Amino acid sequence: GEQIGLVADAGDVEQLARHLYTLYRDAGLRSRMTTNVLRLKEDFAPERQVDRWRDLIGKLVEAPAEKMALHALG
Repeated sequence: GEQIGLVADAGDVEQLARHLYTLYRDAGLRSRMTTNVLRLKEDFAPERQVDRWRDLIGKLVEAPAEKMALHALG
């Protein structure tokens, strides 16, 4: 996947400071991470998630009905 952030261990203030300094110094990295996280944000927009859940539920509901129909025929 695309990089969307930097991770520091809990309580590791030095690691966090290094990451902040990296972001401060590297405009290209900041720009790439911003672009990547905005893309990810769109992918997880509520309306897209609702559509995905509807599709999944529809498939789950249809699958047992299809199996029962095939079983009855066979």
